[in-house]
Amino acid sequence: MDKNNAFIKETNILLDIEGTLVKVKEPFETHSERGIGYMFDFIQPGGNREKFISRALDALVKKQEAITHTMKEWPFEDFIRKAFGRKLPFQDVIYAALEEEYIKAEIEVSELYEDSVEFLIRAQTSGRDLYAVANNFSALQVNTMLKKLGVAKFFSGIYVSGDCGFRKPRPGFLVSLCWEYNLKIKDCVIVGDMPECDVLAGKNALMRTILVDRLGQFDDLKGDLEPDGIVNSLEGINFS
Repeated sequence: MDKNNAFIKETNILLDIEGTLVKVKEPFETHSERGIGYMFDFIQPGGNREKFISRALDALVKKQEAITHTMKEWPFEDFIRKAFGRKLPFQDVIYAALEEEYIKAEIEVSELYEDSVEFLIRAQTSGRDLYAVANNFSALQVNTMLKKLGVAKFFSGIYVSGDCGFRKPRPGFLVSLCWEYNLKIKDCVIVGDMPECDVLAGKNALMRTILVDRLGQFDDLKGDLEPDGIVNSLEGINFS
């Protein structure tokens, strides 16, 4: 399979965010630890700050590992309760404020790949509709990040596992997105960087798939993990 070129004929592009459009320059555990610290500093619940961060991070990592089996997303509010070990007063207000504190850490270390804006412009100019698709328990994080990076304007919709309750590659993720935005599956292609997540999600939903293999690590994919097209960068995606 030619890694230099892939063609999009579909009207709608379902574009993965982290690893495909956006580079996060720290591991998940690193920016999550800092984000938990921001939450602690905001509410100052008492007790030892380092122990609080350690306990909350441990709960977060264990939960994230567990959902790899079920692909069911857990609400951000559940994470708050795990982190603080109890319900908090005025939950709606405080939970929203804590979520804003937490997401700052990842946004601080997120940047667009060099080919991202050019791809978005080419896609928009060609008449395609773009939809952001992301596995993330905080829809606020994805929406805020795209706005801060200046690319939210390119998307007709942003669909996050935190909104629908389950993650890619469960077929319900993409099918639900199509239902939400009144799209036909045959008119959609998913573009992402993870075979086990993005490619498999597309295969499960009977949707065409393009894999962006930036590191050149996927040379022998077979079966449900084999994409319909593969490129080394977004520059290799053309519009027919």
